[in-house]
Amino acid sequence: MRRIAYIITVVVFLQIAPSISSLEEGTGLETGGDMRVYVIVARKIGLTRQLIQSKVELQLRRNGITPTTAEASLELGYYLYINVNVIDSSSSTSVEFIRIVTYIVDDKIYKITAATWTKGSVVTHSNAKIVIDQLLDDIDIFCNEFLSVNEK
Repeated sequence: MRRIAYIITVVVFLQIAPSISSLEEGTGLETGGDMRVYVIVARKIGLTRQLIQSKVELQLRRNGITPTTAEASLELGYYLYINVNVIDSSSSTSVEFIRIVTYIVDDKIYKITAATWTKGSVVTHSNAKIVIDQLLDDIDIFCNEFLSVNEK
């Protein structure tokens, strides 16, 4: 079973660059197993960070990904970032898989943290139920794609 960690703070990741002779083209979703999840809520409409986090964690578990603690995943170079914005009656949600990406320019290896997979939605005339439902639909899409490339 896959594990995922939730954290609300910003973390700087450090990782040694892989050997360039072993690089393969990938989807950007391949991992060794564990993952962090960040949840940010810009404005509340009956939504709290705790409510969104519990709904997302439950949906991840339903899809075979087990959330882990932040302490257990400090060595990871990737995480799931959840963003919910609400302004008046409109909302946007995004689910992003963020990881350390390495690239080469003139024989020098660089690394940067970047989103390698994203899914987002914009809704007008939204309420808490609509926002949560849309977010969970996006989580389902992520889980399907993530698990398809990380089967064990």
